[in-house]
Amino acid sequence: MKSFLHLIAADMLAHFSNDMRDVTVVFPGKRAGMFLNRKLAQQSEKPVWAPHYCMMSDLFQSLTHIRIADPLECICQLYGVMREVLGEDYTETLDDFWSWGEVLMADFNDIDMHMANAQAIFTNIADQERLKNLDYLDDHQRETLKRFFGRFSLDGSTRLQEKFLQTWSHMYEIYTKLHERLFAEGKLWEGALYRHVCEQMQSDESLVRKLLDGKRAIVCAGFNVLNDVEHSMMSLIQREGKARFYWDYDIYYCDPKSNHEAGYFMKQNLRDFPCAITETELFDNFRHLEDVTFISCTTDNAAARYTSTWGGDAIVLCNEALMLPVLHSLPDSTKEVNVTMGFPVSDTPVYSIVMALLKLQIEGYDTRQGRFRYPIVQAIRRQPLFHLINEDDCFVYHGDNTTHLLDYLLRLLRQIALHYAQIEEPNIFEQLYGETLFRTDRMLCLLRSLIENEDRPLDILPATLRRLLRQMMMSTKIPFHSEPDRGLQLMGMLETRQLDFEHLLLLSVEEGNLPRNSYANSLIPESLRDAFGLTTQRHRIAVYAYYFYRLAQRCKHLTCVYNERCAEGVQHEMSRFLRQMLAETDIPIRTLWLRSEPEAKTSPTLEIKKTKEVMDFLLRRYDQNMPDGEHIMLSPSAINTYISCPMQFYLDKVLRIRQEDNPEEGLANNTIGTIFHDSAELFYDWLQKEFSTDTITADMLCKKIEQDFVVRDVIKRQLQLILHVAFDVSWFNPFDGYDRMPELLRRLPKAKKIAATNEYRGTVLIAHGVLKRYLLELIRYDASHAPFRIIGSEVERHLEIEIPSPSGSEENIKIKVGGRVDRIDEMGGRRRIVDYKTGTFKPEESVTMKKVMNSYESIAGYYRQLFTYSLAEAQKKETTMPIQPILFYPSQAADRKYEPSLNIAKKDIDDFATQHGEEFREGLQSIIADIFDPEKPFICNGNENSCKYCKLSMICGKKNY
Repeated sequence: MKSFLHLIAADMLAHFSNDMRDVTVVFPGKRAGMFLNRKLAQQSEKPVWAPHYCMMSDLFQSLTHIRIADPLECICQLYGVMREVLGEDYTETLDDFWSWGEVLMADFNDIDMHMANAQAIFTNIADQERLKNLDYLDDHQRETLKRFFGRFSLDGSTRLQEKFLQTWSHMYEIYTKLHERLFAEGKLWEGALYRHVCEQMQSDESLVRKLLDGKRAIVCAGFNVLNDVEHSMMSLIQREGKARFYWDYDIYYCDPKSNHEAGYFMKQNLRDFPCAITETELFDNFRHLEDVTFISCTTDNAAARYTSTWGGDAIVLCNEALMLPVLHSLPDSTKEVNVTMGFPVSDTPVYSIVMALLKLQIEGYDTRQGRFRYPIVQAIRRQPLFHLINEDDCFVYHGDNTTHLLDYLLRLLRQIALHYAQIEEPNIFEQLYGETLFRTDRMLCLLRSLIENEDRPLDILPATLRRLLRQMMMSTKIPFHSEPDRGLQLMGMLETRQLDFEHLLLLSVEEGNLPRNSYANSLIPESLRDAFGLTTQRHRIAVYAYYFYRLAQRCKHLTCVYNERCAEGVQHEMSRFLRQMLAETDIPIRTLWLRSEPEAKTSPTLEIKKTKEVMDFLLRRYDQNMPDGEHIMLSPSAINTYISCPMQFYLDKVLRIRQEDNPEEGLANNTIGTIFHDSAELFYDWLQKEFSTDTITADMLCKKIEQDFVVRDVIKRQLQLILHVAFDVSWFNPFDGYDRMPELLRRLPKAKKIAATNEYRGTVLIAHGVLKRYLLELIRYDASHAPFRIIGSEVERHLEIEIPSPSGSEENIKIKVGGRVDRIDEMGGRRRIVDYKTGTFKPEESVTMKKVMNSYESIAGYYRQLFTYSLAEAQKKETTMPIQPILFYPSQAADRKYEPSLNIAKKDIDDFATQHGEEFREGLQSIIADIFDPEKPFICNGNENSCKYCKLSMICGKKNY
C-alpha cells in the first residue's frame, strides 16, 4: 500500500520532472517536507532538485509588510482598548482579564479567518429591530439570529446577561479600535493579517502576480478543513492556472452518497479544487484493513505500560498528558524516539526557578528588617538551576518595581542561558531547556516593552506580573529537537497529518479525547457561529473524524487502546469512531482487555559492602584509638538510624548525603523541637541568674491558687521574649553554629526589638502559639514537682565502648557514644536525665529490653537515647544518686496524672544503672560491633515505617512507600 507522500512524489516527478526548484509545496505543517524529499529521492534514478516548502502562513506573510503580533501583545493591547471603551464600568485587573482576553482574541481571529461580517455579529442585541435591515442574510441565517436574540432579550435578563449585553454592544468598537491600534504599529493578529491580504489580493491583481512571480506552480497538499482566507488564496492561485492540489482522502468517507462526518470538508475540497491524482482506486484503502485491534483498559498508566510490549512505527497520544508516562515505559531496546509534541514549559526547571525568583522578590523580602526571609532563601537555593546564577545578583530586592523586577529576571535567566549556549553537543533535554529560556526571555522582553510604551504604557504591579507569567508559561509548550525521520515516532493526533504508518498504536482513544471535548470558550453562541459560518462543534467533530480515519486508512496493523474506568461518577468509554468501525464496517476487529494490575515486583536488595575504603573512613572518623583520626562521637541518633536502616546510615554518615527539609513547607518538626529546647534552656538559665540559685522552687514560677499553679505574669513576659529570641535564632535569622547558647544570650537583650520586627504568619504563627503553650505547661509541671535543682541544660554526656579490632590487632576499637542531654536535674532524691519531645505522644502498653535493643520504632529509639545518656551519667564518679530517665512530652503535661518516667516490662525505672545498666551496655556494644563489622554490608531494610518518611528513599528505589 503506497503512502500519501509516495503518491505525491510519483505524480510530481511525472509532472515536473526532476527539477522542481521553481515549485512551491504548501503543507499544513512543517514536518511533511522532509518526508516528501525522501520519497522523491527514492523514486528518482537521477538527482532531484527539491521544491521549496512552506506553510500557508508563509504565503500570506510574503505579500505584506504587516507582521503577526505576539498573542501576549494582542491581549495587553485588547485590555487597554476595553478600559478605554468601557471606561469606569470596566474594573477587571489584567490578570483577571487574561483568560477572557484569550477567548475574545480567539473569537476575533475566527471571525477574520472566515471573513465574516464583524459588525453584523457584534450588533447590539437589544436593538432587535436592526434584524429587519440585514437584507443580505438568507432565511436560515435570519431564523438562527431570531432564535439567538429571543434567548437574550432584555426583558427579565439576569445581571450576568446584562453585563454580557453591555459588553456586546461595544464589541465591534473594541474590535475596530484594536485593529486600528495594531495596524498603526505594523502588526495584526493572524486572522486579521490573512483577511487583510485576501481583501487586497481580490482588489489588486498585481499581488497575485507577485506571489506567482518566478514560480512554475504552487502545490497545496494535505489540507482538510479550509477556512475562508485559505479558500480565497487557493482560488486566486487556481484562477491563474498555476495551482496543483493533492488531497489525502478515502472513498469510504468521501463517497458523494455518504454523509460520513470525516468527509464533511474533504468532499467540498474535491469539488472546488480537483485532486491532481485522478486514479480513485489509489484512495480506496480503508475498507481493506485487515489487522485491527481494540484494547480496553482501566487506567491511563496501564495504557502507557502497554507500549513496553509493543513494537511499531508510531505511537499517537489522543491524550497528550500521557507523553511522560509513555516515554518512561518504552523498553530499553528503543534506541531512538522522535517526539513531535510540545513539552509543557510548566514541567521544566526554568518555570520552577522563575516562579521561585518571583516569590523571593514579592513574598520573601521583609521590608521592616531589610532582608530576605530565610525559608524562601533556602527554597531558591534548592532550585536545580540556582548554581548557574550569580548569588550577588539574586539576593538584591527589586519587588517594589515591575520594570526593575523584569530586568532582574532577564539578567538571571541570561546567566543560565549562557551555560546552555556553551554546551557543544546538548542532549534532548538541554536543547529543550535552552529553547525554554529563549521563549521566556522573549516573554519578559515583550512585557518590558509594553510597560515602557510611551503612548500607552502597561501599568501592572509585581504581583500581577507574577500571575501573568504563570498563566503565560503554563500555556506554552516547547517542541523537542530530534530527527523527524528516524526512530519511533511519538506524536499527537494533529502531528500525524500527511503521514502514514504501517504499525500504528493509538492510546486513550476515548470520548472526550477523540473527538476532544472542545466546546469553544466563546462570547459568540453556537447558533450565531453557525449562522455566520464560523467554526462550530459540528465542524470540530468532523475535523477529528477526518484525522482518525485518514490515519487508519493505509495502516497494516492498527491498535487502539481506550480507557473505560469510572472516575468521579463519569463512565469513560471508547471513542464514537471506534464504535462506528465496529457497527458500520465489515473490517475484522479483535477486542481485547488489558489487565491494569502491574506485575508484582520486588525491588532488588541494595547493599553496600564494607570495603577497605569504607572501613578506613569509619575508623578514621569514629575510632578514638586511631592516631590522627577525627575522633568524632557516635550519636544515639546515628545508632537509631543504623538500626532503622543500615543503608540510610551509609548514605548519611559515610557519603554525607543530607536529608534536608523543604523550608517552603513551613517549620520542620526538628526546628520546632530546637526552638522548644532553646527556649527552655534560656529560660532556666535566666531564672537561675535572676534568683542567684540553681534550686528552683514553685514560688519562683507560679502562684498556687487552690489546687492550680498559675504562671506568674513576670515569668510569662520573660518567656514571651525568650520565645521570640529562639524563633529568631532558628527561623528568622538562623544561626548555623553548633554552640547555640552564647548566640541566644547575645540576642536576648535585643528581644523587644526582635519581637517588633519579626513577622509571624501562617504555620510559623501557629507554631509560635503551640510552643508558648508547651513552655507554660512545662513550667506548671515543674512548679507542681518543685523544689528541684538544675544540674545543666544541653550538657554533653558520653560513654566509651570497646570492641575487638576486625583486623586482629591487639588494640581494640574505642568508640565514644553520646551527645547533648536536654536537661539534667535532681528531683525527689533522684538525678533525672530529661529528654523533651514536642512530637505526637503515643502511649506504649509495654516496652521490653529486647524491643529497646532491636526495634526500629520511634519509642525504642527514644529509650536507646535516654539509656545512653543515663549510663554515661551513672559512670561519672561524682554521681551518687540513682539515675532516672525521663521522656517529657509538654503536650501531655496538663494532665495531672501524666508520668514522664520510663518503664521496662511495666516496671518503673527508678535506678537505671542497677536495674538495666549492664544489659544495655552489652546490647549497645553488640550494635556497635555490627556497625564496624566488615563482613556485614550496609543493606536497605525496606520496612515501610523507615522508608515512608526517608528523604533518601529515591536513591535506593524505595520511593513507592
